[in-house]
Amino acid sequence: MNILSVSAFVLAACIAASLLRNISSPIERLLPILAAGVVSVVILSSVGPLVATVEKMFSYTDISSEYISVALKALGVCYLSTISSDICTDSGQKALSTQVTIAGKVAVVLMTLPFLNEIIRAVMSLIE
Repeated sequence: MNILSVSAFVLAACIAASLLRNISSPIERLLPILAAGVVSVVILSSVGPLVATVEKMFSYTDISSEYISVALKALGVCYLSTISSDICTDSGQKALSTQVTIAGKVAVVLMTLPFLNEIIRAVMSLIE
């Protein structure tokens, strides 16, 4: 993924959408959605090597791969809920934006509850 290429593509799509807004074209609404889809595909194509690198780095430590997996899933939930929230806000749906943000936060908390429980047990065993 080349950030310069992605940025240039997004800026071109923004300019094109702005120009189409002046003529009230229905494509004006579709263009940003299509551009976001293309950028998402480019980003997702970079995620595989990133995950492999992180897993390789943590393989040198004593940290369980389960922790890494949950951390990466939580990161994915954070990004997905933020992107969804931004799309809702841009569409004028502030209430839906707030709800998807809350849902993302709850999902992360639910994912990490087993680890929180484990941390509390470890602290309690140290105290006793």
